[in-house]
Amino acid sequence: MTVTPSTALLTNLATVAATAPTANTIAKAKSTAGEDLDYAGMISAAGQALDQARETLIQVSNATDSADGNLALLANILASLS
Repeated sequence: MTVTPSTALLTNLATVAATAPTANTIAKAKSTAGEDLDYAGMISAAGQALDQARETLIQVSNATDSADGNLALLANILASLS
C-alpha cells in the first residue's frame, strides 16, 4: 500500500465517514478490538477532534505576529486541516 499524506484532512475524513466500511473491515475491527467497534462513532470523534484543533490553531494564528516564523508553519498546518 502506498501512503500519500493528506492535504485535506477534514474533507478526506468526511469521505471516510460517508462511505460504509466493507464487511472485511468490520470483521477486522471486531477481531482487533475484541468486540463490536463503533467504527462510525470513532470516525466522527476523530472529525470533531480535527475540527477543534483547526479552530484552536486559527486563534493561535490570528494572535501570531506577521514577522514570526511560526506563522508560515501554522498556515501550512491549517491548510492541511481543510
